[in-house]
Amino acid sequence: MYQSVGNKSTLLVLVKERINDRFIVYWQCRLRDSTRASVYKFFNIFGFKSYLDHLTISKIRISLSQLRVASHRLSIETGRWHKPQQIPLIDRK
Repeated sequence: MYQSVGNKSTLLVLVKERINDRFIVYWQCRLRDSTRASVYKFFNIFGFKSYLDHLTISKIRISLSQLRVASHRLSIETGRWHKPQQIPLIDRK
């Protein structure tokens, strides 16, 4: 089966790269169209951030990660959940 396409391991590497590339393009499009990811757009390089390996205090590492992915309880995020109407972006301090 793999004889017509070349080396099996080369094929697997190419397939993985193609899947990864397609996901990153999809991710970038979703990020660009998102109204929620305003902070994350400044850091939108896909992948693990090596500075997280150097942070030895887990609370700081977790807090930085939460800030990057908008998974925090700062007003910039919680204001969008305010009922009955979200707080305007300019008023979320």
